Amino acid sequence: MLSGIAFPVQGHPLQQQVERYLTKQVSQYARTVGSRDYRIDIKPIDVPAPCGKPISLSMNRAERPLGRVTVTAECHQPKYWKTRVRADVDVFLPLVTLRRNVDREQVLSSKHLILRRTSLKSLRLGYFTAIAKVSGKLSKRKLSAGTVLTPRMIELPTLIRRDDMVTIRAKRDSFTASMKGVALEDGQKGERIRVRNQSSGKTITATVKSANIVETTF
Repeated sequence: MLSGIAFPVQGHPLQQQVERYLTKQVSQYARTVGSRDYRIDIKPIDVPAPCGKPISLSMNRAERPLGRVTVTAECHQPKYWKTRVRADVDVFLPLVTLRRNVDREQVLSSKHLILRRTSLKSLRLGYFTAIAKVSGKLSKRKLSAGTVLTPRMIELPTLIRRDDMVTIRAKRDSFTASMKGVALEDGQKGERIRVRNQSSGKTITATVKSANIVETTF
């Protein structure tokens, strides 16, 4: 089993060649996700016969070498043969994880969250590496302690509800005017929603800036 940077081991030259090949591929991938923490477990290799030329290696899952991977080794001289080498690969990162159970639509804070060393091989729906990226957001459903959070599990809180009274800030260059309005739909921070100007009765589209405040330009 290899962990971190691999070192040559005793054994058949093909074993060493596969280890060097996998270490290069996995370490390169690990760097792309910001990790130097990985593990490679190579299964026993069946070598059909000596090879007179350098053995060529290729791998499935080359773009994301995680989980069970297969390295194909091919010899072309003096006699063609091919064998497959199987390995288990893990890359680890400290990921945002729940330290306690949370209810649906619960606002998450640092007391709910912890960074925990986690394998990436089963995470295909994204993840978070910073607690600040999650703190202040809402859970979409009940979640158990130990859950690694993904973008699909959380959402921004709704700052404005339909029929809420809001302040419309209309900006142009350095000039800002404020007026009252009524929200015609729910909105999260950064979303554009329809708002009715209470004075003119006109419906405009404005961006949610904070609780009960929207902004537009004129």
